[in-house]
Amino acid sequence: MTRVVKAPDIRKNEILDAAQDFFFKKGYESTTIQDILNSLNIAKGTFYYYFKSKGELLNALVERTTDQMTAQFAGVMNSEQNAIKKFNNLVRAGSSFKRTNIAVFAVFLEVLYREENILLRTRMFRRITEKAAPLYAQIIRQGIKERLFNALDPDETAEMIIRLGEDLNEKICGLILDTTRTPEQLCTIMERKTRLYERVVERILGAPRESIEVFIADDFRAMVQYLSDRVREKLNQEEK
Repeated sequence: MTRVVKAPDIRKNEILDAAQDFFFKKGYESTTIQDILNSLNIAKGTFYYYFKSKGELLNALVERTTDQMTAQFAGVMNSEQNAIKKFNNLVRAGSSFKRTNIAVFAVFLEVLYREENILLRTRMFRRITEKAAPLYAQIIRQGIKERLFNALDPDETAEMIIRLGEDLNEKICGLILDTTRTPEQLCTIMERKTRLYERVVERILGAPRESIEVFIADDFRAMVQYLSDRVREKLNQEEK
């Protein structure tokens, strides 16, 4: 069969799309490069032109997903809202993207939170920080100008808040991977941690009490239920 020659960007994204589809259906470990080659009818040389390994392919998928996530922030940044509303909506935009692309993040949860993938996880968080920190800093500067925030250094403050969010995310993902708790118990613990995060961020920003509100209970519960069910389903398959 004649192989179709396509533009590099199109071919690269086709490989990423196929990989993502297989990771969802079979899981990262069970997916082989040959699966992807067969589905796209391409040669090994074509695959290795774009990606040196399956690990690099996953890394590229992480990069593409974080690019798509941060692209969602443009609407918030271009709005006429005050700094408090912008801050809350920026955090919520990231959570909304995760809910909309929850199958992608379920794969990341399964793969990135293994002990052997600490470096890959660290790399992903670093990229998110690099992309998001300037946006947070811009909002903080706006808040200082509006006398809603009383932060000393917008750039350092932005990075500190993002790292607190990453730490919270680590704890939440660890809880989801702990199958000894029910989704209801997980939500109770996570809500408590997230409310604490909100209060701490207020103190860092010098914002009014209870002005930072990023937790939306119903959306959060739906996401936790999906991820928790997927983790349990995968565990049951491994035990059979």
